[in-house]
Amino acid sequence: MEAFLDTIADQVREALHERSDDILKAWHENIEEAQENAKDFPPLKVAMSAAVDIEAARIETSISFTAKYQTKLSAPLPDPNQPELPGVES
Repeated sequence: MEAFLDTIADQVREALHERSDDILKAWHENIEEAQENAKDFPPLKVAMSAAVDIEAARIETSISFTAKYQTKLSAPLPDPNQPELPGVES
């Protein structure tokens, strides 16, 4: 397991260094767009994944990155087993 973890960590480090200019460029583009549209700065999101294929004797690691905008809304769901009582606020 130690060898798997070391290899994955090395591959992630290599991929991040290899793509650091692209990551920074994408982030700056989104920051500029946010400033133009009076939005909050988007967070930089970096996702890493690794697959260890014993049969193929291969470890494959990937990264993806994005600076994205997100809107999140929520609303309570009414309980169908609990009818609202007249004159009582929830």
